[in-house]
Amino acid sequence: MQFQSDTSQEEIENITKYSILSKIVLLVDDQGYLLQLILNNDKVDTKKVQAMQKEINCLEVVTSNVDSYRILTGVGSEIYGFTKEHRNYFKTNMQSADIIRICILEGQSFFTAGEYMMNEYKVINDKFMPSCFFLSPDKINCMQVHYLSKLNVILGCQDSCIRVLEKDQILYIMQVTSPVICMNIFSPNINEINKINKQDQRRCFIYGLEDGTIFAADMGMEKSTTLFTIQTESISCLTVLDYQGKGVSDIAICRNDGLLEIYNQEGEQLSQRKLNEKIIGIESGYFQQSNQLELLVLTYSGRLLILKEQQTQLFKDEKKIIKEQEVKFKQLQREVEELQSQLQGYKQKGEIVSINKFKLNVKLLIKQNVTAIIDCQYPIQLITIQTDIPIERRCIQIQDTNIRNYEIPLNLKEGIQGELTFYVQPQGMMVAQSFQTEIKCLSLHQSINLISIKHLQLNTLSFKGNFSKADMNLWLNQLVPDLPPSDDDTVCYLLRNNFTDTYLQIKFKQGSALFKSDSLLTIQISKQFIVQQANKRGIQIEVKWESNEDSIRTFIQKMKVIHEQYKEIEQKYQIIPALKEISIEFNDISKDMKAILDNEQEITKQFAELPRKLKYLEDLISDLYVASNSMKSLNTTEQQLETVKVFWNKDINQLLSYIIK
Repeated sequence: MQFQSDTSQEEIENITKYSILSKIVLLVDDQGYLLQLILNNDKVDTKKVQAMQKEINCLEVVTSNVDSYRILTGVGSEIYGFTKEHRNYFKTNMQSADIIRICILEGQSFFTAGEYMMNEYKVINDKFMPSCFFLSPDKINCMQVHYLSKLNVILGCQDSCIRVLEKDQILYIMQVTSPVICMNIFSPNINEINKINKQDQRRCFIYGLEDGTIFAADMGMEKSTTLFTIQTESISCLTVLDYQGKGVSDIAICRNDGLLEIYNQEGEQLSQRKLNEKIIGIESGYFQQSNQLELLVLTYSGRLLILKEQQTQLFKDEKKIIKEQEVKFKQLQREVEELQSQLQGYKQKGEIVSINKFKLNVKLLIKQNVTAIIDCQYPIQLITIQTDIPIERRCIQIQDTNIRNYEIPLNLKEGIQGELTFYVQPQGMMVAQSFQTEIKCLSLHQSINLISIKHLQLNTLSFKGNFSKADMNLWLNQLVPDLPPSDDDTVCYLLRNNFTDTYLQIKFKQGSALFKSDSLLTIQISKQFIVQQANKRGIQIEVKWESNEDSIRTFIQKMKVIHEQYKEIEQKYQIIPALKEISIEFNDISKDMKAILDNEQEITKQFAELPRKLKYLEDLISDLYVASNSMKSLNTTEQQLETVKVFWNKDINQLLSYIIK
């Protein structure tokens, strides 16, 4: 079975939050509108009211049954209550220091989360009494409420941590591989999920991480137990459904590029559908028909789609259905011809239908390298990038007229900084909109939860001088992307390089700072940047450093492992033609050979990227040599760099001897 688009479709601009209650869909937008959609067979009834004049940041539906519900919305630090007729019956200021982005009502307890702060309130006669708050070390991306013997909050955070709280105390932290993007209630048996919502036992959750990892875990009071893990490319949201009709939970995963995939718990892909734009929300259910599973999907541009399963069996009235489809197709064809005729008329008059502003966002995704993810309200025709940073693609013409999401690998080296300005022109519009973002020197580093790095071979770098804590904080935010704020007198950060798997620990206070890293290259980049910033401000600083030669050996050996993995891809690609001939002659080939043939398409794609990846590794080793010389106050010649490249490709021992001398 495949999920196909249904004719039921609404388009609403700038949706910020949504909630689904049986056949009713509630949406709020950044203009303060509250929108109600009633799904009735193939018809959608819409009711739109002006709730308030500001952007609505969160939405929660409180219900005892389908016919009786209340709506809670958050604007800034205020919570508004509405009846199902959209009548405002109360308003209260939560006195939160953060803008409320998530709100959950469980019984008499009300939980809110902003960018960094979680608050808990007790609800008595629609009055919210503060109970406790928790200040997260890094950004809160998602929140759920965990039931065992009592209510516990689970926070999915930007520093690659899942924090389980009891009131304002941390019960335990689950360290994961990358930032937590989304989470959902889970049970291996799909029928248990609805029961779990009404019982005092809610243990299992499923999580989506920024690097594409999906995993389910049983969250105990003292520790968590992973149930299964699925690896995909990226993720924006997910939901649980009974796709196979066996009473077993399957997982619908939406990727940043608009690909919707359905997996079982063993990681086997059951279905997929491409929507050509980012999906920001998904729910499963029986919205229009009680006997057919449907997916309700909300896209970045504001489209609300209902996807239905395409049944593979034949219908008794198949001829009637085919005839109806032919009539619909001819009608759509006539409409397209009319629109094309109108557009041609505009062109002849020198006029193109255009708008002054449209919804546009560019996000830099840090995985093994930096990827720019562009989301546009309308299909994209042209992307132009203006920058002084060396990148491969500066002008991209998109032939597909339906693409609203586009990913651009930037292949950045650390040590380079600057600005990227993206100009995006939608299809058929004589207007472009720009979006500016900054590339920082340590662009591949991400903040993670503090752990001990004493076991690593560390290089150290220290600064002392007449600089304030605010000065150092400013410099670090220009050096590293997305550092969380801290009010501590002594601030400590731990960052991880997503490509080299090396760490950087920064500890600073007024007048002093200490950097530790198992990458000499990271230490050299940090030293050069901080000294440069201090000189700009006319602040004198004392700089001391200590290099660890063992860290150079370990770094090169780790990069050599990656190099061998690339070479293995090259070897697999080269033997594919021979394996095809062997498979024709002999049916019984080894599992390894069969795996290569089964993955021919993916291997071919990876092989096409090898020259760039091998060059990136070679440049990284050259940069390490330059950094080693710089820390010894030595200059580097072109001839020396050529020697380093030769040794890198031929003899790692000679390379180590050449760098460490």
